[in-house]
Amino acid sequence: MSDDVSLANCIVSYDSTTQPPVPGGGGTFIVIPNVTATGAIGLMSEAKEKTNLSDTSKQYGAGMQDAPDKSLKGQVIPYENGGPYATEYSAQQVFFASCRAKTGMVIKVEWPDGEVNEFEFKPLGFETDEPNQEEWRMFTVNGKQNGEVDVVLPTP
Repeated sequence: MSDDVSLANCIVSYDSTTQPPVPGGGGTFIVIPNVTATGAIGLMSEAKEKTNLSDTSKQYGAGMQDAPDKSLKGQVIPYENGGPYATEYSAQQVFFASCRAKTGMVIKVEWPDGEVNEFEFKPLGFETDEPNQEEWRMFTVNGKQNGEVDVVLPTP
């Protein structure tokens, strides 16, 4: 592997206390334990045809931007009364409750190089993934990103 790239490991946290959610507006963020995937982060435009009768080939412009559907995925922390992961279990349960209530929130992703991405996230519910005796117990929170991603680049 080249030295000019880094692994995509990151810290994912959320703030559902600030309403309405405002990316880049501060807030109190709580780390979401054991997240394994965030879905793509950002916005893309659809190509919109703008060809007119005098054109000799098709012409395109950019339509409105939209974010892809998001699926936050992770490993469920089991309950152990007073166990070593009690704090992480509690934090995860509060996040799950916010998702079940479909409470809008700001998601913050902190990359190893210091870049930070924040975006408004509207959860559409919570589900435990299909059980399988060979796999870890997993969760999925489907939702949509609303608006732009607030990007803070690392300071050189």
